[in-house]
Amino acid sequence: MEGLSGLNDLEMTECGYPDSYAAGQARLAADVNAVIEGLFQARVSSVDVADRHGSGCEDTPDLPSAFLHPKAREVSEHGAPFLERIGRGDWDAVVLVGGHASPGRGGFLEHVGGFGFERIINGVSVSESEQTGLVFGGSGVPIIFASGDDRYGAQLRERMPWVGFVEVKRATSRTSVELRIPDAVRAELIARARDAIANRDRAMTLALVPPLTGAYRPVWPQTLEPLAGIPGVDVSKGQIEVSGGNLAELNAAINKVQFGVASVTTSGTMWDAITQERQLDRSRDSVFMARWKEGPPKR
Repeated sequence: MEGLSGLNDLEMTECGYPDSYAAGQARLAADVNAVIEGLFQARVSSVDVADRHGSGCEDTPDLPSAFLHPKAREVSEHGAPFLERIGRGDWDAVVLVGGHASPGRGGFLEHVGGFGFERIINGVSVSESEQTGLVFGGSGVPIIFASGDDRYGAQLRERMPWVGFVEVKRATSRTSVELRIPDAVRAELIARARDAIANRDRAMTLALVPPLTGAYRPVWPQTLEPLAGIPGVDVSKGQIEVSGGNLAELNAAINKVQFGVASVTTSGTMWDAITQERQLDRSRDSVFMARWKEGPPKR
């Protein structure tokens, strides 16, 4: 949703803000359905849609079925069946709607799986779109089309130049954009999606070349400073390196580091706030001592 036309506020991507989120859902449906229309105008036989965004409410789809183009089919990306279909190469191509740049590009709401860090694979700071390209690329399925802001487009041209792209807005900071006229964007989404099918044979797929390496690299305001004094933890390169035998294992290891660093940073911030307030500090101390006296759970 970060790369949708007409979307210029973080709250439009999060279901915790119902009014703003409803406007975001409307933009999501408009962009997705415009792309679907272009694909069918190119005479594709079928279009499956996986709702990949996470607004924070797992029981509420970001793109309700009632909003979806009547000729398209909704598919779930969760669980083994979806991965099995990717492995079989059930699809001929992938299109991405509402994408965003990876951290450090100056894109609108730029991130990769979460805010505050870069995901380094084989020495490259990868985007979520490149991750998708690697997953589908293992079965020979290319990404042929994408839409998003100008910084995302620049990253795609650098990494996947064969991808047909529609720039729906210009990023002016991490949290602000210059929007285009919606009707003009919709017309271009239809036309470029149609062109992407015609140019599909020129598309390439992504693959990882062994040996595989991975790393977590913090992005402001996240930092590795709280870990610098821990024996055995090397932060001299400005990142924490991990290992894995495949992309999934590398991502799992990076995610563990991400959660660990985020927890340490959050704990430090909370500690500073608590210790500056005497009543809170006394409460924290009493809670700790009560649990200490109880001892560990009996097994």
